[in-house]
Amino acid sequence: MSLPGAVDLGTDAENDLHRFFLKFRPTEIVVDITLGLVFVALRVWPLVVLFMVVAGIHFCMMLWGNAHPDKLAPSTPWMWFVILAQLLFTVAMVGAGAGFQFYMIASLPVVFCNMRWPLSVKILQTTLIALFYIACDVVFPLWNPVYPLDPHTTSMLHELNVIGTCAITALVSYTVYLTIKQAEQRLRRLANTDVLTGLLNRRRITESIDKEHARCMRGFRPLSLIICDIDYFKKINDRYGHDVGDQVLKSVGKIFNTLRGYDSVARWGGEEFIVMLPDTDHVVAMKVAERLRIGVEESIIIVDNAQIPVTMTFGVAQVEKDEPWQSALARADKALYRGKECGRNRVMPYP
Repeated sequence: MSLPGAVDLGTDAENDLHRFFLKFRPTEIVVDITLGLVFVALRVWPLVVLFMVVAGIHFCMMLWGNAHPDKLAPSTPWMWFVILAQLLFTVAMVGAGAGFQFYMIASLPVVFCNMRWPLSVKILQTTLIALFYIACDVVFPLWNPVYPLDPHTTSMLHELNVIGTCAITALVSYTVYLTIKQAEQRLRRLANTDVLTGLLNRRRITESIDKEHARCMRGFRPLSLIICDIDYFKKINDRYGHDVGDQVLKSVGKIFNTLRGYDSVARWGGEEFIVMLPDTDHVVAMKVAERLRIGVEESIIIVDNAQIPVTMTFGVAQVEKDEPWQSALARADKALYRGKECGRNRVMPYP
């Protein structure tokens, strides 16, 4: 059982694998069609039919995956066995000397990146590839191909397949790298942001203020902090429900995202937010807070044809010379509560 708003990293990792297959599907289609045309030139008709059918399967799965991005086929990784059977049949048709078995090497990065199968299955797959290669070296040389090729054609195909295997393996590995990089970026974003509002979380804003405070103190530059929260937020939750309360928090997050690129804003906790304004004195910080207050007050949140009024109260403080930023934040917090005592929906300085 997962908590609301929690992120299922196992599901995300599995979806990354399916996205990888979806991105790589066009390459598989091109390779199958190209090899199918090669077999047309060689007049190996069973392989022409085989490669075109497999290309069609890849194409259908690509269309289905694009139409259902949230329900990518969990059976997709099992296409590995289809490819193994495809190459096994190819070797039986034209012989191992042409080198079509080499393409199984490109599947190894995918095999070990598969989050669905346990390590034992991955070892089994690798063993099957090894046995396939042993069979190509030991058994198939004694086998009379159904469609024997002349030595010159066999040698040419062998070299082309070596080159093709290297190119595809490099492409697969690079695609896996991009998939892993995207997953890392998502995890980093999740670690630094509030899931509901998309703003920075408390841990990340604390790190940012620490760094900015040190920079401003060294350069004798102003630094201001704003702390604010939504007025009567508990009443909104009690009257309209927590889903509406979440919608209100998201709307506030969007308004706060209109700040300057070098300002930082975070959800401090519950309905409380904090804004860090580098190179900003107390006077300008008051204006910024007032602009945010007006933006929240004028925001339109409609539920069941009823508009929900939302306001916020702000406390503002400038960090004094050699003052810990936590002390300035405490002063801003006192200003916030003074604003609530004075009627809410206002910006209050300290003192």
